[in-house]
Amino acid sequence: MAEPGITLALIPARGGSKRVPGKNLADCAGKPLIRWTLDAALGAQSIDRILVSTDSEEIADIARFAGIEVPFLRPASLSGDDVPMIDVMQHALAWASESEGLTVKTLVLLQPTSPLRTVTHIDEAMALMETTDADTVVSVSELSHIEHPAVTHRIEDRLLHPFLGRDASVDANRKAYFRNGPAILANRRHVIDAGEKFGDRMAGYIMSRSDSVDIDEPFDLKLASMLLVERELQEGGGRS
Repeated sequence: MAEPGITLALIPARGGSKRVPGKNLADCAGKPLIRWTLDAALGAQSIDRILVSTDSEEIADIARFAGIEVPFLRPASLSGDDVPMIDVMQHALAWASESEGLTVKTLVLLQPTSPLRTVTHIDEAMALMETTDADTVVSVSELSHIEHPAVTHRIEDRLLHPFLGRDASVDANRKAYFRNGPAILANRRHVIDAGEKFGDRMAGYIMSRSDSVDIDEPFDLKLASMLLVERELQEGGGRS
């Protein structure tokens, strides 16, 4: 029997940013960066309700114009650079329960810093959640052969040493993955209630490197813009 409750998408978007000032509002291929995530969430069939958590009136206005709920402005205590994301997630769940009387079975975290994440990615990740007993589904990408743990090193006293140690046994032919932002993080309710972000059992939803650009500095924004323009030209059949 299916677990009762809704799937709530949470889009966290602070107004401030250290490395890219006003990052969530920065132009990315002709749209504010956050708009790419808003549009993907709106198109996802697996999402029952969408909530934007922000401390910025300007971000709130963009979200509301897109048709997404912004029922509160995030308090200052949850808006600093060092605030753990789990606190923001718990705050959103408390609002859903106390203000709306909602039972949330799954919270899907969609960070605006992953503009190449699509509707298809979200729905496929949620299908993976429904077909596993994992506590969490997290999006990942494959490491290239030059980044594989078997060939990585650390530097000590200017000398290279195997990062995992000389006695570590690592199969270089075995694929290795990294969390890509994550672009998608879907948690069952009990994981968040326990104050955890990932839980004990994580299922990995694989995304390509090109779809996994995470905006952390100005170069990332330029790269994402270029890839999005290229994608739109391909989907439009090359029409200008």
